[in-house]
Amino acid sequence: TFKTDDSPPRYAAALQALGFRQVRELLAYEADIPGSAYPERVEAVLARWAGRSRLALKPFNLLRFGASVRTQGAVYDDAWADNWNAVTPPEDEARFIARFMLLSVPPGWLYTTTWDGRPIGLLQMIPDLNEAARGIAGHGWPLGLARYAWRLRVRGVSRARIATC
Repeated sequence: TFKTDDSPPRYAAALQALGFRQVRELLAYEADIPGSAYPERVEAVLARWAGRSRLALKPFNLLRFGASVRTQGAVYDDAWADNWNAVTPPEDEARFIARFMLLSVPPGWLYTTTWDGRPIGLLQMIPDLNEAARGIAGHGWPLGLARYAWRLRVRGVSRARIATC
C-alpha cells in the first residue's frame, strides 16, 4: 500500500486505481531545527575543519538563471545517474521545473555546494507544497495561483523538506 503522510488518502487510492503499485519505500527524516542546537553544532564542526576554506555554499543566482539551472541539473544528474530508475529531465522540462521552483521556493533556500569552485552537491529546502495548495483545487488562474503564492511567500508553511544530492 502507498503511504502518503500528509497527502489526502484519495491520492493513494487514485494511484492504485490507475494500476500503480509500491515498489520502493522512501524515508524522510524530520526534525525541529529552530528548537535544536543543530545549526550551532554544524558551524562549530566546520570552524574546526581544516578543509573548510575549500567548501562553499553558493545560492541560486537569479541574475544567471539559465547557468544556475544547468549547474544544478548537472549535479542532480551526476548524483542520481547510478540510482534505480533515475530519469534526467529534458532541458525544457528542467527550465519549467526551475521556473515553478521560483514561485514555490525562496531562492535563498536553493544552494549548490562547491569544492575548490567545482560544483559537487545540492542543498535545497522545499516548502510543503501540499500545505500551500490545500483547498485550492478548482480555483486555477488567477485566484488559485495568487492564493498559492501568498501562502508560500507571505504566510509561509509550517513544514519543509531538505533535499540533498
